[in-house]
Amino acid sequence: MRARCIALTIGFLAVCGAVGGQDFLPGAPTFGPPPPVAPTLEGPSWGMPAPGHPSPSTSFAKSPPTATTPPTIPWAAATVAPAPCELGRESTWYTRIDYFHWNERVDGQDFVNEDGALFTLGRVRRVGPERFRFELFGGSIGYSGGVQYDDGSTEPLSSHTNYLGLRGECDLVYDPDWWPSTSLFVGVGSRFWFRDLPDAYTASGTFVWGYQETWWTIYPYLGLETRRQMHSGDIEWFASGRIGSTAITYEHVSFDDVVLYPRAGLSGQCEVGLRGPHLFLSAFSEAMMWRDSGIVRDVMQPRSRMVTVGLRAGISF
Repeated sequence: MRARCIALTIGFLAVCGAVGGQDFLPGAPTFGPPPPVAPTLEGPSWGMPAPGHPSPSTSFAKSPPTATTPPTIPWAAATVAPAPCELGRESTWYTRIDYFHWNERVDGQDFVNEDGALFTLGRVRRVGPERFRFELFGGSIGYSGGVQYDDGSTEPLSSHTNYLGLRGECDLVYDPDWWPSTSLFVGVGSRFWFRDLPDAYTASGTFVWGYQETWWTIYPYLGLETRRQMHSGDIEWFASGRIGSTAITYEHVSFDDVVLYPRAGLSGQCEVGLRGPHLFLSAFSEAMMWRDSGIVRDVMQPRSRMVTVGLRAGISF
C-alpha cells in the first residue's frame, strides 16, 4: 500500500511538470518565447537580433545615438539649400539712346568728325558669378570731313555715316565679404560693326565714291560696382566703372580691299543710376580709342576715338 502511494505521487508530479514547466521541475524544457536579450556593445554584430528572435523595428548604428546628437535624415538634409545653379539668377532687358561721337586725327589735326544718335537694344543674363551681355546697335550719324584731290588741294565734305553692329561681353563677378555693397569684376568683350559711308557730293558738286569699313575689336577690362540703399526701402542708387584696352582690332576697307590693324588704345565705361525691384534708369558713358594702323598699300587708319553719352532704361526679372 505504501509503495503504491509513492508511485502515484511520482506520477502526479511528472504530469504536473510536463504541463506547468519549470515551476515544478527545475531544469525542465522551456515552452513559449524566451525573455528578451539586452544588446551588447561587443562584437561586430551589436544591435543585430539574436537567432530565433523577431527583428527590431529600428536598426542601430555601431555607435549608440546620444541625446545631443539627433539622427540625420538624408532626404530632409538634401532639401535645405537650393542647387547652386538656382542661386544669383537674373535677366535684364534694356534700351539705350546715346549721343555718339567719332573722331579721326592726322598730324594732330581733326580729319573726320561724326556726331549723332545711336540706338541700342541689349540683354544681360547673370547666373551666379557669371554675367553675359548682348547688344544690337545702329544709327545714321552726321559726317563732317573732306576730300583730297590729286594736286594736293582739299574740299570739305558733309554727309552721313550708317552704323550697324553687335556686341558681346562676359564678366566674372566677385562679391567680397570685406567690402559690403561692392562687387569687383573682370571680363572680356567683343564689338563688331559696319561703318558705311555712302556716295556723296561736295559743295562744289564733285561726286565722291562711298565705301564700307568692317571693324572687329576685342577688349579685356576690369572694374567695380557699388550700391547704396535708399531710406524708402526697395529703391537703391548704383554706380559702376571699368577700364580696359582695345587689345586686338581688325579693320577691312572695301574700296581697296585692304585689311588694317589699328593698334591698341584705352577703353573705359561708367554708369550711375537708380533701380527698384524690377525697373531701372541710368546715365551711361563709354569711350574707346585706337592708335594708327600703319600704312598698307597707301591706306592708313588714323588715330581714332569713339565716345558715347546717353540714357539707359530697362526691366529686370
